[in-house]
Amino acid sequence: MKRCSGLILALALGAASPAFAQLSPDGGPIQIEAGKAEILDQNKRVVYTSNVDVVQGNARLQSDVLTVNFASSESGNSVGIGGGFGSINNMKADGNVHYVTEELKARGDNAVYTAATDTVFMTGNVILARGEDIATGDCLTLQISEGRSTLGCSGDAASDGSARVRIQINPTERDSSSE
Repeated sequence: MKRCSGLILALALGAASPAFAQLSPDGGPIQIEAGKAEILDQNKRVVYTSNVDVVQGNARLQSDVLTVNFASSESGNSVGIGGGFGSINNMKADGNVHYVTEELKARGDNAVYTAATDTVFMTGNVILARGEDIATGDCLTLQISEGRSTLGCSGDAASDGSARVRIQINPTERDSSSE
């Protein structure tokens, strides 16, 4: 029964607003699996707990807890499965957060995906890997549709010089036959 209700919620999320929630640059339906889902109808929120796994296209977001907040429906009418919440406003992932695509792997303590700006903002012990290259910092901003990553915080945390970005670049050996 839990698996079935999780599947229904995943279908509801995928049908709610595939055009606005884009964890993957390719878009498409969003599938969510978790040990438990708590639906808060009046708050237009669903809280997933226990080994949360979100997949959209080639992108995957995993965490201990995921809170999905929905924007109010413009028409005020309920649509879709489970009464429909409307468009996804944001998703907040807490604990052991991993965001993985074909191009990169990112890990942090917390992350917030904001649909309006199509960004993931990750904080806490952030590690970013692209191939063999590894970077660490306090925060990471991923602009999904632009394919842009910014490592490091802006504002007070970075201005005092205590927050630093560290990057290890592992150049590939040049093929001597191409010279």
